[in-house]
Amino acid sequence: MFFHALAAAAEDTPDIPFMLVTPFVTLLLLIAAMPLAPHKQRHWWEKYYPAVSLGMGGAMAFFYLWRIPAG
Repeated sequence: MFFHALAAAAEDTPDIPFMLVTPFVTLLLLIAAMPLAPHKQRHWWEKYYPAVSLGMGGAMAFFYLWRIPAG
């Protein structure tokens, strides 16, 4: 019964554009992988993490406003 309701709910969900998912998935992968990176890359990540995350968020917001003007 639960799985039937879950499948019915999944049919009603809208398709999420690939461009809206890519920055989020990339940021998650970087957050998971960069602590294991060599010192030079890890240092760069620690220094520029705010700029990288704001840049990805800004790109996603721009795409969202450009492609979905009604919001």
